[in-house]
Amino acid sequence: MPQSLQIQGRSWSGEQIQQLGQWVAEHRNWSRYRLSRQLCVHWQWVRPNGQLADMAARSFLNKLDQRGLIELPALRRLSPNRMKHRRLKCVALDSSPLEGELAVLGPLNLFEVSQDPAGRKRWIEG
Repeated sequence: MPQSLQIQGRSWSGEQIQQLGQWVAEHRNWSRYRLSRQLCVHWQWVRPNGQLADMAARSFLNKLDQRGLIELPALRRLSPNRMKHRRLKCVALDSSPLEGELAVLGPLNLFEVSQDPAGRKRWIEG
């Protein structure tokens, strides 16, 4: 194991990672959710509003697991995040050049849809 590791903008010692791996192994019957929340409590990992930084801890644990530095328990269920599992359909766009005078073509309208759920839905689903 490397002496230190840079993950999520922080430097972690090999000793910290090893201790974390032992802790996870001791609690193999816990869910990943419980592990991440208990890690937040143990390391006092909280957001500015005082809530546990659960998703940051879970992401950290997943990165360690993916690198083979710890072994997380098996997933018990898929993420409830519906956007993570959503399959978008591919929409064919007409990319042929548009020729003509601007006065004849008419005005060009641009719509920002990232903050408008209804607009975003029209853009994605056609």
